[in-house]
Amino acid sequence: MGQTLAEKLLSVKVGRAVRAGEIVDVAVDLAYTWEGILPIFRADFESFGRPVWDPERIAINIDHFPAPNPSYAELIRETVDFAHRQGIRNLSQRGGVPNQQVIDAGLCRPGMVVVGTDSHAVTVGALCAFSTGIGTTEMLSVFLTGAIWFRVPESIRLLVRGHLGHGVTPKDLALATARRLGTDGASYMALEGGGPGIASLGISGRQTLCNLAVEMGAKVGLLPSDDRTVAFCEALGMTEIERIAPDPDANYVKTVELDLDPIGPLVAAPSSPATGVDVGEIGKGIQVDQAYIGTCSGGRLEDLHFAAEILRGRQVHDRVRLVVVPTTEYVYKEASADGTLAILAAAGATIQNANCGACLGMHQGVLGAGDVCISSGNRNYPGRMGHRDSAIYLASAYTVAASAIAGEIVDPREFLRTKLPL
Repeated sequence: MGQTLAEKLLSVKVGRAVRAGEIVDVAVDLAYTWEGILPIFRADFESFGRPVWDPERIAINIDHFPAPNPSYAELIRETVDFAHRQGIRNLSQRGGVPNQQVIDAGLCRPGMVVVGTDSHAVTVGALCAFSTGIGTTEMLSVFLTGAIWFRVPESIRLLVRGHLGHGVTPKDLALATARRLGTDGASYMALEGGGPGIASLGISGRQTLCNLAVEMGAKVGLLPSDDRTVAFCEALGMTEIERIAPDPDANYVKTVELDLDPIGPLVAAPSSPATGVDVGEIGKGIQVDQAYIGTCSGGRLEDLHFAAEILRGRQVHDRVRLVVVPTTEYVYKEASADGTLAILAAAGATIQNANCGACLGMHQGVLGAGDVCISSGNRNYPGRMGHRDSAIYLASAYTVAASAIAGEIVDPREFLRTKLPL
């Protein structure tokens, strides 16, 4: 019997063929963390009196920067000092979402085992790497040993056909998948995508889909590495990129088939990413106080381009605050160089430096009681972006931008039909 992607990737690390359900010890290729997490286990790590197992295979990101308060500034300094003491050169001090930063920095490639202290580490699975989030105790162990154990996950096959329609994005595909599987439909499984619909997606869209795999309970989201993957990695200076695909006779728990053609812009209502419905079913009349374009599921360059298509020559509603947060410094620079940020700013957006921002309610755009936000993010649980009595709707950058103009949740295709000049 053939192997799934998860089985193949872990087999290489173990040195023999493994099957779903086995417990295996594997060497880690990259471990990453950030300033809000490292201080939690730093003292325990240093109590062992040993250096990190390999400073070249560890990345540390200063994400929530500039610091929102003095105590947080101390966390940042403590994190930077630790990195320098340990000789960790993969240190980013300019903000940026860790799950995206490690990709944009060229630290990830097909076939790797990657762990991060963030559940959305699954994003890296878009490059066909076995990448997952782990806790602080596990990361302490990885820092010391460079190894971790996994139960080889069973796999769900997501077979995607068709093409995304005008005004429809990979975020809508991700929300449609979450709607089919629910928030626990892939618990501790590998959500493995395939089919012509997946092959048609760019790397940015693939990252969005893998990012939301964890919202369905998945241990990893995995996509085959193909010509697009190779071209993406080579553009970052990598060579000898491996093409990895599942075997035709691999064993899956089940196969979920999705057709892209009938999917329209979706909106997930509070308080679950799995509540996605057609934007028309949400209906006009849901007024928004804040529109948020950012996070590791909706702040990449492609997402900012989507927003600019809508916002070009238009103005944000005077009742709405539009917050735009590029995922990484790379995205910020590219969007600045190609004029995207100028379009967004002219429309009335507040543009921040690269960071996670208000996605988890820490700073720069948190919600107050009664606030309604439409976000390109991945979670809309009570209190996720601030006050528990706020409400978060999840959608694509297209839909967020259109709703920022209208002052209420609307179908972005209404605005794409008529593009205005600058």
